Amino acid sequence: MNKNTLVIWVISVSFFGPALAAPPVFTVRQVPNQTSVSRWVAIVRGINEVGQVVGASLLTSGTGPYRAFIWDPVTGYRGLGTTNRDDPTTYSIAWGLNDKGVVVGETGNADIGWTTMRAVKWVPGKMTLLPKLPGQSASWATGINNQGQIVGNFRGVYSTTAVLWQGGTVEKLPLPQSTATVTRASTAAGITNGGMVFGTYNTDNPDEAKFDRPYVLNLITGTRTNLKRLLGYYASAANAMNKNGKVVGHTNGQAATWSGASYTLNVLVGLTFTSVSDVSESGDMVGWMDSGTVHAPLYWRSGIRYYLVDLIDPANPYAGCVDFEGGLPFINNKNVVVVRGLNVCDGPWPNTDLNNYHMYVLTPK
Repeated sequence: MNKNTLVIWVISVSFFGPALAAPPVFTVRQVPNQTSVSRWVAIVRGINEVGQVVGASLLTSGTGPYRAFIWDPVTGYRGLGTTNRDDPTTYSIAWGLNDKGVVVGETGNADIGWTTMRAVKWVPGKMTLLPKLPGQSASWATGINNQGQIVGNFRGVYSTTAVLWQGGTVEKLPLPQSTATVTRASTAAGITNGGMVFGTYNTDNPDEAKFDRPYVLNLITGTRTNLKRLLGYYASAANAMNKNGKVVGHTNGQAATWSGASYTLNVLVGLTFTSVSDVSESGDMVGWMDSGTVHAPLYWRSGIRYYLVDLIDPANPYAGCVDFEGGLPFINNKNVVVVRGLNVCDGPWPNTDLNNYHMYVLTPK
C-alpha cells in the first residue's frame, strides 16, 4: 500500500464510517478481606449508586456456610447475620440491594436444605423475615427498588412461583398464559425503580418445559410481555433491566438484549455460552463467557465486546496480577464494576489459595 492509498482510506473512514467508541479504562481497587466478616469472598451479587456491594462470603477457607455481607467504600465490610448467628449450620446470602442500602436475600439451615430457606430483608441493624405464602415456606428475595418493593420466589416440591412483597404483604405475580400452553413455573430476577419486574418462566408444553423463557412485567399497568428467544437446546433468561427499558440476559447460550417499545431481540454473537449479567443507564454492559475450560467476565460498550481484565489501566498496580476467571460482574449507573477475582501475584505462581480471592472494584478513569 502506497502513501496516497493510505490517505484515501483514512479519509473514507473519517467521512463515511462512524467513529468507534473508545474502550473504557479502569483503575482497580482490591478490597482486603476482613477476617471477622469475609475470610474470602464467594459471591458478589450487586452494586448500587453509592458504590455499596452485597454478596456472600465464607468465614473459613473453603468450608462453612455462606454469610451475607454489605460492603461500603467508606466503612468497609459489615456482616448481615442469619436467623441464628451462633449456629454454625445457618447461612445467609444477599441477592440484591437498593440505593438506600436496604438489602434482600435469604437465610436458612445449610444442613437441613432448601426447605428452610426464608426470604429476608436487612436494614442497618435489623433483619426481618418476609411474609410467607399459605402452604409454602421456602422462599428467597432477589431484588428491591428504591420504593421498597421486593420481588423473589417461593419454591414448592415441583415448581417455583414469582412473588411481590410490598406494604407488609406478599402476593403471587401474574403468570403468562396462552392458548397453546399453561405456565408451569416462574421466577422473578429483579425489579427496577419504575416498577418493572423481569425474570423467567416455563410451560407445561413437553417440547418447551425444560427451557426457561424471559419476560417483563409492568406493575403499574399490569402489562406482561413474553420476550422473544432463539429456539435450541439451552434456556433463556432476563438478568437485568435499566431505566431506559433495555433488558439483558441470554438466549440459547448467547448473550442477548431486548430493547425498544416492542423489546426487539438482539443476539450478541461471537463467543460460546455467553450471558449479560447487568446493564447501566448509558447502555454499558457486563457479563461472562464460559467455554468449558475458561470462564471470563466480559464488558460491552457500543456493541463492542472486551474481556474485562484487558480494560485495566496498565499503570495500575494490579494490572497483570488479577484473574477474574469465575467471577460474575455487576455495574452501576456510574459504570463502576464489581467482580470477584484472584490475586495471582500474591505468593508463588500459581497461587490459587482461597484466601487470595478478593472483591475488586473497577472505576472508569
